[in-house]
Amino acid sequence: MQRPGRASALSRIEALRKFRAVPQRNVSITGEVDALLRDAKKVAKAVKAVDESWRVALPSEIASRVRPEKLSRGVLTLIASDAAVKYKVEMWLREGGLQSVQALTKTVKRVVVKL
Repeated sequence: MQRPGRASALSRIEALRKFRAVPQRNVSITGEVDALLRDAKKVAKAVKAVDESWRVALPSEIASRVRPEKLSRGVLTLIASDAAVKYKVEMWLREGGLQSVQALTKTVKRVVVKL
């Protein structure tokens, strides 16, 4: 038979063990994968918005000969099919095209046209 004080001492020790026990670490990569997926969706949404606004703002005679290449840190890089189209796009941007793109999406700060 156990003494009455001994049972309560054992229960207090067990309570302390539960309180002081270090929980096992979560070593799964689920959290990281979820964060990467959220970031990828965010970027895809921003790129889609920029692409749509670019197509809406750009004059139709130029739109078929220019394609967006990348968007990085607010700089939209476009690829023109030839030098004449590059010149037309640059002139359009200077004449207010950049402001019209920026009015549609706040992501684009500057536009660079390459061949």
